Amino acid sequence: MPNLIDQLKNTKAIIFDDRKKPNNVMYALADWLNPKPTEYAKYIDPDITFPGRYIWRSGNENFGKVNPDNYKGNVIVLVDENAISHAEHAAMALQMISTTTVIGSQTGGADGGNYKFSIIKGFSSSFTCYGVFYPNKKEVQRIGIVPDIEVKPTILGIQQGKDEVLDRAVLFAKNEK
Repeated sequence: MPNLIDQLKNTKAIIFDDRKKPNNVMYALADWLNPKPTEYAKYIDPDITFPGRYIWRSGNENFGKVNPDNYKGNVIVLVDENAISHAEHAAMALQMISTTTVIGSQTGGADGGNYKFSIIKGFSSSFTCYGVFYPNKKEVQRIGIVPDIEVKPTILGIQQGKDEVLDRAVLFAKNEK
């Protein structure tokens, strides 16, 4: 990571492709991207003593540390409907950086811990066992991450082998528009 950070520190922008499940990149870069710890998520847990009631989890889910030498360029995050769960969590955290722009289409809205259980041999089910929200308590589950700039691949673009979402991100990185 130190070599990567050293190579990127003076760039105008960094593009994170969050359209497939990321590999915990946000946590490794968090201290460098943010100038200070920033809350990026709130959770609710089921109250097992009262079915149907949920309780706000105490404590904050923070991203970053105090760092006056943080990255000063634009952070661009690419998302689409394939970005679910950890990818949505990563996008939420990156959105808390003041220079972040999310580009693409709305994510799947399937964030939160998943509990899987067996019903009978060969059959199982699962459910999300806690609720995920932005720090302002705006819901993420069932809604997803809504991009700042919406771009959807077109049939012609797919036929021509273009990545129209990435192309739009590169244009934004160059012009900030």
